Amino acid sequence: MSSGARQPNDLPVGFDADFAHVCVADGTTADLELPFFSDTVRALARTAPHARLEPIGELGAVGGPGQPLLLVFHVGRSGSTLLARAIEALSPVVVLREPEVLTAALRAMRADLLPAPVLPDLVSWFAGFAADRGKALGIKWPSTMSEFAPELLDLFPGASALGIVRDPVAVLRSAAVAPPTTGVPIAELVPTLPQCERLLRDAGHEFDLGSFIVGVWAVAVDAFIRLAGDGRLRIVRYESMIQQWPAVALDVAGWVGDRPTDAGDVARMLHEDQKALDRARSVTSTVPDPGSWAHAEADRLDDLIRPRVQLLAEMT
Repeated sequence: MSSGARQPNDLPVGFDADFAHVCVADGTTADLELPFFSDTVRALARTAPHARLEPIGELGAVGGPGQPLLLVFHVGRSGSTLLARAIEALSPVVVLREPEVLTAALRAMRADLLPAPVLPDLVSWFAGFAADRGKALGIKWPSTMSEFAPELLDLFPGASALGIVRDPVAVLRSAAVAPPTTGVPIAELVPTLPQCERLLRDAGHEFDLGSFIVGVWAVAVDAFIRLAGDGRLRIVRYESMIQQWPAVALDVAGWVGDRPTDAGDVARMLHEDQKALDRARSVTSTVPDPGSWAHAEADRLDDLIRPRVQLLAEMT
């Protein structure tokens, strides 16, 4: 596959309905009338004059060898995009930010809809695009994929890993201000996250917004603590990152790569991120008082929160 001039985050890529092909809208001839897995991919593909199909079985040979240098896992609303942008600015890494095609591949692989090598083959393919730009590949996974961090690190044993955490009350408040867009009802999404589902069921909690947010946070923290204890992941606290910006970003970038550059742009990123946050807060909240709702939900879900907060405090 030719990379052309596109950057990895811009690539309109998706599976066909049977997970038999990967479709790439890149100006060559093929049928665009496919039921793409992702609505985003479908919309992007409509803007391209043509697309081509790569059979799944040939993907590895086309992509060639390649491994990610960095995997970024995080809880929701924890500044992961901000830190990913900083890593890109300060190190020889380009970070794919929550690529839907890889998330789809992971889910399909776990459901036995795709053979196990497909996800590594896709990542190898993206690593080729990064290499064309003189960069190593990083992947920032959606927060809901953090429970699979151990599994993903087993697939990519050479990758370094970050786990970004934040105080769960702040995560709840942020979600009340700007609710997560899950694409499907939460009651349908939770069963696709086996550890989160088991945690909530065992604790007797309903599959509602607050439980979903805290459940995803809790299983992510469990994975991060276990991996950090094994020396396989570095935990970064959102609160420290913001209070010590850009020092934490510089430190992480130096840990990831060996070419740190000027920090001026990174300092400006925090200002841009704050402006975006202020805009989000100006939107009408889903609850009358986000702060009160967040504290009430944290009290209700204290059995999931308190022990993990204590463990994080001991580790970080």
